[in-house]
Amino acid sequence: ITIGAVKYKVIVNDPVMFKIQDRVGPTINTSDCAMTILALAAYDKSVKKNTHKDMIDNLATYLISSINKDGSIKSKYYLKKASFSDRTNASDEGLSMLALVSIEKPAEREKAISLLLNKIHTDLLIENKIGAKHARKFKHWAMIAIPRVLKKAYKIAPLEKETVQKTIQAYCSDEWKRQILVKRSKNGSFSEGPGQLMPTVTRLEALSVIHEYLFESGDADTRTAMQKWQENIDAAERFIISCQYQKSQKGNWSHPIDVSGAFRQGFNIASRDNSKVQINYCQHAISALLGWYKRK
Repeated sequence: ITIGAVKYKVIVNDPVMFKIQDRVGPTINTSDCAMTILALAAYDKSVKKNTHKDMIDNLATYLISSINKDGSIKSKYYLKKASFSDRTNASDEGLSMLALVSIEKPAEREKAISLLLNKIHTDLLIENKIGAKHARKFKHWAMIAIPRVLKKAYKIAPLEKETVQKTIQAYCSDEWKRQILVKRSKNGSFSEGPGQLMPTVTRLEALSVIHEYLFESGDADTRTAMQKWQENIDAAERFIISCQYQKSQKGNWSHPIDVSGAFRQGFNIASRDNSKVQINYCQHAISALLGWYKRK
């Protein structure tokens, strides 16, 4: 497609292909482009070839063009209107930063990465000041991306590495305060979704990355603080495992497919919503558990 005078190769979400009635028409979702970069970059790394380099570079160019001067990022581009949406999405900022830092020669995108990091850091400072009494959307992708950025020693002025480390430590410590630690079915889950799997696994997935990074790069006080997370970690692990279907629970589903081993949406197996299984539940749950187990 052409936006302005620039041609891009991107991922287009076309409702017609899926026989969906939609007034907006085909759109380019920033999150789709970022996620595709992550998938293709991971594949190329695993096979030790640059098979998808051109596609990755094209998608990265589009992501960078979507970044505003303040570091926020446009979430959609409407092909019919030939215009970007006015809306931005904080989740897209973290996901896009993770995508850009995951590709070959990410230093070529250093300015864009720095813009995103500075915007995310400003938001983190605000949320840290508000504290645990107020609801917030956990910055899952940003928490996974930030350690990777800091390890690369990019120019992130006016920020300093130590400043960002203290901010993410405070942010994640505050998140643990939102965990439910009582002896009942919701124990180990989080207040955003009591008894629900996804809010717990996405947090543990990201917090494991922060824990590893701060434990390895922090001072003695930081490592001591990381050790104090263990009770929270164990509770989250137990909750996640409690949402896994066991062979002994086979009488709880009528479908002929054996779902033992899969993870369901929530702890309460008797609830129709909580009993649902999706592949992303399983993927995030496995990722979260492996993130901790590999360091035990």
